[in-house]
Amino acid sequence: MLDTGHHSIIRGNAEYDRYTGEVYDYLNTFPFFVAYARKREVDMPAVEVLDRAGIPLVIDAFGYQLWLGAVIWITGGGAAAISVHNAALSILTPWIWHRVVRELTGDDDIALVAWAVFCWLPSWIAIFSYTMSETLFLPLFGTALWLSLRSCRVQSVSLYSSSALMWAVTAATRVFALPFAAAMLIWNLWRSPRRMARISLATLAFAVVAIPLSIREHHMLRVWNPFGFPRMNQIYMESGRETLRFSISRDHNAIAWAYEFGSPALYQEPLAPLSHWESARAGITDFAIDEDNGMADWDAALRKYHSPWRERLHLWIENSIIFNFAPSWPDNNSARFWDGAAIVVRWGWLPLALVTLAWNMVAFTRMTGTARLFAVLTSIAWTLTPLLPAVMEGRYRKPVEGLLIVNLLLLAQLWKTKAAERLRKATFRENF
Repeated sequence: MLDTGHHSIIRGNAEYDRYTGEVYDYLNTFPFFVAYARKREVDMPAVEVLDRAGIPLVIDAFGYQLWLGAVIWITGGGAAAISVHNAALSILTPWIWHRVVRELTGDDDIALVAWAVFCWLPSWIAIFSYTMSETLFLPLFGTALWLSLRSCRVQSVSLYSSSALMWAVTAATRVFALPFAAAMLIWNLWRSPRRMARISLATLAFAVVAIPLSIREHHMLRVWNPFGFPRMNQIYMESGRETLRFSISRDHNAIAWAYEFGSPALYQEPLAPLSHWESARAGITDFAIDEDNGMADWDAALRKYHSPWRERLHLWIENSIIFNFAPSWPDNNSARFWDGAAIVVRWGWLPLALVTLAWNMVAFTRMTGTARLFAVLTSIAWTLTPLLPAVMEGRYRKPVEGLLIVNLLLLAQLWKTKAAERLRKATFRENF
């Protein structure tokens, strides 16, 4: 701005654009400012800037950035190679989730239906046009669920440790997976022999992932947190402001920069075309962070913007509306077929969730233990995700969409079994 007299808009989060064939970092502004300060030519290709500046993303969980960096290092970052990578994940993800259904229900026909549904689910097709955390998290989350369910059935120590390692990797991609990891691993442990061996291996699996990430986070941000740093999102949520802006420095102000972010969900009309309702958030946060103080400045900022209960309730209601109805971003371009289909299909998720939750309560006593656990986790995920300390976006709905579909097919399998049992009894009476 000083050189040109004009503002420069920087958009973020390392993602691949299939139309330009480029990878851009449109969320993290730190490398841009540091590289500019060093008088380097900067055009914001994400991984290149991150590597050259030596400042990786530290706010978000690091698994996605590590994966993306590895893919681009292996492939050279070519458009064709990245497209093949995305295509492979888009094919693999429905197959993985079909294995979850097969493991949970034991019914090949129901699992085949699941495979077809996931293959043609518009919201999951559209997102794989981009390279972003969801495109990695969905297959990882499905794999972790599959291994946990299989471990519960087979009672294998090696499978248990593999599932623990997969949960650690998944949580390192999105911390959303961490409560599921705890529930699935504890449930499996409670039902299994050789508990000490399982606890030791699971602890080792998490340590292998968490310790290096904790050291990295402390080195970069002076805090210990292996699965990203959610405090910034919590401040943003509690503040009730539309824009998050703060200054940050380190090494006794030897390095200083500014950060500004606004959630794309706050600039949408989630209920369009039925309503022009928008979030009532307004204003800009203003606080300063000295990384040398560790958590102290972050805690002070959270106290500064702490919301009273009445305001927090209003923010939760807004979050619920956005979570249930907002189109996913960036896959919300109505000019593209699958994006447009996903925008239409989004209206069905709330009714589907209500039907699934009601059916769960009716059929709960007929479920087995693991099926009950899955139904409870799905119900909690849909109900409580909007209450998380973060401003919701439509894309945060995607893993819950998968859970709802699996849960609904589980209930369909119970209905199918009950119908077969009625038919068998009716046939028996006719014969005797």
